Amino acid sequence: MSSVEAINTYRAILKACNRLFKGDEFRRVAAWTEVRRQYEEARNLTDPAAIAERLVIGKDVNTMLRKNVVQGTPSEKDPERYSKF
Repeated sequence: MSSVEAINTYRAILKACNRLFKGDEFRRVAAWTEVRRQYEEARNLTDPAAIAERLVIGKDVNTMLRKNVVQGTPSEKDPERYSKF
């Protein structure tokens, strides 16, 4: 059950990265690479408590990306100001 949950969380994070970094290939690839690295690092965990902790972290990251992070672009009128992308 936890492997299905881990895969679903992984996919949700990647989708959140796609939405957040749409139009910014460099940051999207960097985010995907970091997510992949974190999941590969945890691939061989066998301790149920450690797996549960990683799943909670993954769900928190997904929520944070979807609700708390925005990417801005420099304003054409004033490069010191940013607007929502």
